[in-house]
Amino acid sequence: MKIPRTIKIGGRNITIERMLSSDMEGETGSWSNWRDRIRIANDPDLSLQSSYVTLIHEIIECINVKHQYNLQHSVIQGLAENIYQVLVDNGWLTIQKETHGQQSKPIAEDDMGWVKCSQLEDFKRLQIEEERKRQESFRKGNSPDK
Repeated sequence: MKIPRTIKIGGRNITIERMLSSDMEGETGSWSNWRDRIRIANDPDLSLQSSYVTLIHEIIECINVKHQYNLQHSVIQGLAENIYQVLVDNGWLTIQKETHGQQSKPIAEDDMGWVKCSQLEDFKRLQIEEERKRQESFRKGNSPDK
């Protein structure tokens, strides 16, 4: 599953951002009610499973705050772990790297669909090349939709 940069919770668009761990003050995730934003640490030591559990945890935090359920943090953590387990074990959430091209190489994104800093230059180069090909095709009279 590739996580989008925004999700809807309670009819509101919530931005999802990946942050450097050093900017997260020791947290793996955070929720900002007044900014409608979820942040998840982008730490190489944080497993992909932990990233997903963190996202689910922050979604529950958002719902908890917006509806004033006053759930204890330990309850939210338990719910996040168990919801993740149910989604994975029943095949509703699959975790796999997306591939690009015939060589099945990982694209310049991590498993959650976020561009890794170390791959940013390759990603930019790929975008530039795709734009160059699109413009060249357009100059030859081909429709961009073809």
